[in-house]
Amino acid sequence: MSSDKSFVETPTAIPIGTGQLIAVMHLPSDPSKRVPGVVFCHGFTGNKFESHRLFIAIARRLAERGIASLRFDYRGSGDSSGEFSDMTLATLKEDVGTASAFWSEHPQVDAGKMGLLGMSMGGMMGVLTLADDHPFLAGVLLCPVYDPSILAIERATPEREQAWAQTGVADLGGWPLGRRFIRDMMDVKPSLAASDIRVPTLFVHGTDDRAEGWRSGAGPGQPRRQPYHRLCGQDDRRASRLGNGYAKPSRSRYRV
Repeated sequence: MSSDKSFVETPTAIPIGTGQLIAVMHLPSDPSKRVPGVVFCHGFTGNKFESHRLFIAIARRLAERGIASLRFDYRGSGDSSGEFSDMTLATLKEDVGTASAFWSEHPQVDAGKMGLLGMSMGGMMGVLTLADDHPFLAGVLLCPVYDPSILAIERATPEREQAWAQTGVADLGGWPLGRRFIRDMMDVKPSLAASDIRVPTLFVHGTDDRAEGWRSGAGPGQPRRQPYHRLCGQDDRRASRLGNGYAKPSRSRYRV
C-alpha cells in the first residue's frame, strides 16, 4: 500500500468465477468521504499500468482532485488469474461488468457519480459498455478501436490459421492468441454500438491512427453529440502519452 497526504493506493482482488481480477484502488485518505469513482479498462496485451504508466499517472491526478479510481487487469492479463488464450469478447464484458459492480458497491465510492476510462481495446469495451445497461455517468475513450475486424484480419496469417486449426491457439509476438477471440473481433461492431451511447463521452484519437472512422464519420453508427479531440500527427501509441504531458490536443469539436 502506498499513500500521500490526500489519497491511498491499495491492491485488491475481485472474485470472478473460480478466479480473480487483480486491481489497484486509488481512494481519498479520509474513509468518511464518498467520492466519484472511475473504472479503467486497459488495451489488448496491456495491463492496469498501460503504456508509459499512463493509467497510474491519470489515476493519481484524479485522486489528487478527490476522484477515486479502480485499475484492474482482465483475466489472462497482468496479475489476474486465467490464461490469455481464453480471452473472448464475453469474458471481457464479464470482467468489465464485475469490476464496475465492485467499484459501485465500495463504501467510499458514490455509485451515482461513476465514470469509465478505456484505452484502445479498452476504449472499444468502453463503447460497448456505455451503449448497454451500465452504472456510468460519463466516459473517456482514448484511441478506441473503431473496426476490430481490420486488426483481426491482419493477425489471421496463414501460419496462425494453421495453428488455430490444430490447437485453437497461435503465437502473436509471444502472446498465445485464441481463435475464439479473433472470431469475436470479426463480428463485433463498436462503430454501430456508439450510436446507443446516451451519456457524455469524450473520444480522443491521433490523426495518424488507422482507426480513423471516429473522425471521418465513416460508417452508419456514430457517437451523437460527443466531444471529440484530435492529436495531430499521433498514432495510438504516441497518443497514449497524453496523460504524462507529452502530447496535447490540437483541436476539438462535437460530433453531431
